[in-house]
Amino acid sequence: MGISGLRLSLIAQNLYYITADGYRGVNIEARNRYNDPLIVGYQRGQYPIPRTILFGVEVNF
Repeated sequence: MGISGLRLSLIAQNLYYITADGYRGVNIEARNRYNDPLIVGYQRGQYPIPRTILFGVEVNF
């Protein structure tokens, strides 16, 4: 086939979050502006943190 080089790459970000307090929300970095303990973790209008997986193939002939 005349292939002189082959490079594979895999890059992953934000695959898993580990929290000390068992957080179950969709965005660990979101904060609420209330100090009421009954609504801790309330996330109004926050988006989940995306997981990113990139796979690449480079072939040289």
